[in-house]
Amino acid sequence: MRLQTPATTVPEIRHAARPPQQTRRPSHRLARPDLPGTGPGGRAWAGLTVGTAVALAAVAVLPFPVAGLGPGGGYADVSTLGAAVADGLVHFWQGASPEPDPSPAAPVAFWARFHAVKAALALPLLVLGIMLGRRIWSECVNARSGRRRAWFTVAGLVEAPLVLLAALLVVANVQGALAPLSSALGLLDVHPTDPAVATTLREIKDGLENPSGRTATPALTRLVEDFTAYHVVMVWLGASVTVCLVVVAARWWRRARGAAAAPSQQVRSAGAAVALLSASAFAVITAANLSTALHPAPALLGFFQGGA
Repeated sequence: MRLQTPATTVPEIRHAARPPQQTRRPSHRLARPDLPGTGPGGRAWAGLTVGTAVALAAVAVLPFPVAGLGPGGGYADVSTLGAAVADGLVHFWQGASPEPDPSPAAPVAFWARFHAVKAALALPLLVLGIMLGRRIWSECVNARSGRRRAWFTVAGLVEAPLVLLAALLVVANVQGALAPLSSALGLLDVHPTDPAVATTLREIKDGLENPSGRTATPALTRLVEDFTAYHVVMVWLGASVTVCLVVVAARWWRRARGAAAAPSQQVRSAGAAVALLSASAFAVITAANLSTALHPAPALLGFFQGGA
């Protein structure tokens, strides 16, 4: 009797021919932190950083030459502009017009354009700085490692003064554009060597020191009124910035109290403290300008005496 071996089926042959599969071991390498420029949002980081740098360069370089493109042309440098302001003040003070209007004077008009251009350029710098700052602090709050949080904390501390600088540039240049005469007086040398300029400054100081001893001239009245308006503008601007910073500080403080993680609480509390300190600084500036606006003549006298 012949024994028959069972036939091997095709699936069994295929199964036997398969090599044993090797199990992949999980990788224990640490992932590299997603720092700015290395992750999916690298283009956004690069765009904000480059845009902020370009805006800062534009604020520093462009206002003076761009202002010279307007009516009346420009000036070679600030010292030349200061000499023109001094000469214009002499003619303005000696003028016989009962209602002197120095605003059409070339140096004052140029200075108004300069401030307007600088304010217009500083506004994009402020917007970009705020956008970059929000992104930095958001990454800092949501960081999952201490190293990443430390990196963004340092970046935020470096970037925060830039936002404050941009805000100051906007405020100060809006002030100068709205009251350019008093702003242009800051270019004067209060201890001039030119006899005509020295005589004019002495007569202005005499009029401010003894307001009841002589009839106020239209030129002196105009100087005091413009000086008052100059500081009233800063009162409104400074108060507005102060209120905005207080609101920002309150929002950060409320979010810090509602944060579950301790690092998030620390970052938001630090942001609230910075905003509150900035608000305090602007409040002091506002109060000083309010005091000057209420008593403009002594402050203007102090300026011409070289004390302001």
